[in-house]
Amino acid sequence: YNRLGLHYYQDKDTLHKAFKYFSKCTYLGLVMGGESFPDDNFSFALSRVLLDLGKGSEAIDVIYNLLRNNKAIYGENHPINSDCYNSLANAHMEIGDSTRSFEMLEKSINILLVQN
Repeated sequence: YNRLGLHYYQDKDTLHKAFKYFSKCTYLGLVMGGESFPDDNFSFALSRVLLDLGKGSEAIDVIYNLLRNNKAIYGENHPINSDCYNSLANAHMEIGDSTRSFEMLEKSINILLVQN
């Protein structure tokens, strides 16, 4: 499903098909691994498609769910959470919420600073 999602994502006229296949990837990840096994690649891809489809709030929900699961598994300052916060910053900026975007970007940077 992931390869099909990537294929359809290349053409903006078939984003709805990309959404369908990335949704299936995310669903299968949850079925196989449960809520405690997030698949970052599928979730990030799904959120990107949602943003491109103009569904910013839904994209943000996907990323927040991924972030919540990652925190439970890896802890607050794991580098993967920096990626989540960065994606949230981008998503908030795309829906016009620059204040929240900068808050998320700051969290992303702070995690990276803790790691170094």
